[in-house]
Amino acid sequence: MSSRLWKHYFLPLAVCLALIASRSSFAFVEDICITPEGTVENFYLEASIQSVPECGYGKYFPRCIYKVLKRSADTFGETSLCRGIIHFEAVYFTAQAVGFTGEMAYFIAAFSQAIDFTQYRALDSCGNNLPLRYWTPPLRGLLRTSTVSGGSIRHLGVPFGKHTKTTNALSPNWRAKEEGTLTEGKQWAFGRSDQLCHGGFTQSEEAGNPFSGRKCASGGELTSDVSKLVSGPIPLSGGITKLGPQILHFDCEPSCWCNNSCTPGAPPLTPKNVIVAEGSNFGDYLARSPFARLENGAPVPELIARLGIFMHWLSDRASHASCTNAEASRVTGPDPDGNFIITLDTYACNALTHGMEHYWEQGMGDKTTPGSEAALRLYYQELSEFAQEYRDLHPSWFRAGFESLPYDQVVGTQSQPGVTLRATLDKNASKRVAIIMSALEDHSFEAIPGFDTLCNR
Repeated sequence: MSSRLWKHYFLPLAVCLALIASRSSFAFVEDICITPEGTVENFYLEASIQSVPECGYGKYFPRCIYKVLKRSADTFGETSLCRGIIHFEAVYFTAQAVGFTGEMAYFIAAFSQAIDFTQYRALDSCGNNLPLRYWTPPLRGLLRTSTVSGGSIRHLGVPFGKHTKTTNALSPNWRAKEEGTLTEGKQWAFGRSDQLCHGGFTQSEEAGNPFSGRKCASGGELTSDVSKLVSGPIPLSGGITKLGPQILHFDCEPSCWCNNSCTPGAPPLTPKNVIVAEGSNFGDYLARSPFARLENGAPVPELIARLGIFMHWLSDRASHASCTNAEASRVTGPDPDGNFIITLDTYACNALTHGMEHYWEQGMGDKTTPGSEAALRLYYQELSEFAQEYRDLHPSWFRAGFESLPYDQVVGTQSQPGVTLRATLDKNASKRVAIIMSALEDHSFEAIPGFDTLCNR
């Protein structure tokens, strides 16, 4: 964005941002909303703004900025009537395209979408709740707005240390220590480790590499040092992360912290009934939950749930690329007290830029952000790798004798888009869903539960 646009568009919106930012946050937006009337609507209150030239890709028209940021402030709660074509539908189709059964693909997608909220609420195409077995259990600790539980850093995907030549959010270098947070999440998701720590930070004896230890770091804190122009819509409030095992779920004390109703002067958030990612905790939590049940009544396999969660972190890393690839955006530490600090580039991560870049990630018609295309590519690569690793060990998770669809057919390029990219580009929300539905049928894949057809058709 030019300095002229910065001065003339951002400053007049400062008051608006101050009102909106206290409640807003972003990842890939939930662009598809299933209404109680049985219609599929665009995420934004006026879908037509995506057809107005002034609201096109890369433009900062004040009216569009206001509508985008205001609408984004209304998306948070325990569950949602909305989901994302990238976080959900694209994951679902890609998982089947590389060989997962429809049932496993569904739960990978459901857990991928879940952690933008407390849990994923499963709806049919008419807006009716599906049976609870299709929902995910609550995972408040992984919520994008939960700083106290370490959820926020997982969604932001901020790399460790000086990283401009060692890794790139659009194509993570798994060997780089700068990518340690995401790499640790992958190791956990692929069952290569049962250790999942806040920020990925461990009790490491290797100087300059806090990710190589066998136990989670403890005693220190993860804090943030960011400009007020950044801190509004980026979820860095609600408490300081105490280092240790990753918190998966907790109850709130006082309860107002769980429903965004705390008023100034309220006591700080104290997590209660905490479930952390240690040993068999997550599997035990899934086993006793009435949610996320297979057709035979068994709980969803823990690794499938982990994989879905990782898909979200993976794509959010790409989604925030323009912010986190900036040289000033990094996590540094530990200091002598064991603390780590997040810093974010003010120019690349400011509220206006952050919000608009998420707006451009889907439904623009002819182009989308590099983060969107990268996320779809990373889904294909990582789901393929997982399938190759586990197909023989867990054959019931996969379609027997199935050969993966080629990448060009699943994702493709903006000049020749495959299924998931074509769905991401389409301006019309109903058509975005319909593209995925038709492709599933064309390849004899299983339909999304509740979406064999669109409502009333």
